[in-house]
Amino acid sequence: MTTIKNFIAEEINNNTRNIILITVEQGKALNKYKDELVFNRYSLEFFFQQDLVIIYDDIFTEYDPLKITLDEFLKAISNC
Repeated sequence: MTTIKNFIAEEINNNTRNIILITVEQGKALNKYKDELVFNRYSLEFFFQQDLVIIYDDIFTEYDPLKITLDEFLKAISNC
């Protein structure tokens, strides 16, 4: 199972956090429906109008993706 803890441990640093925050800010400002970011191991899909982030583990694709609200996701990456 994909977890926010594993995603943060493996992917979040100052650079990736900034990329995510810029993507979210631009997605909201431009009223985008969806955007995607791909990192070393994980992929993120942002569904802005649904306030949803889906995190996929690209290495172990049989793992269930994590679905989390955008607000919960942003809190999680801000607190690490």
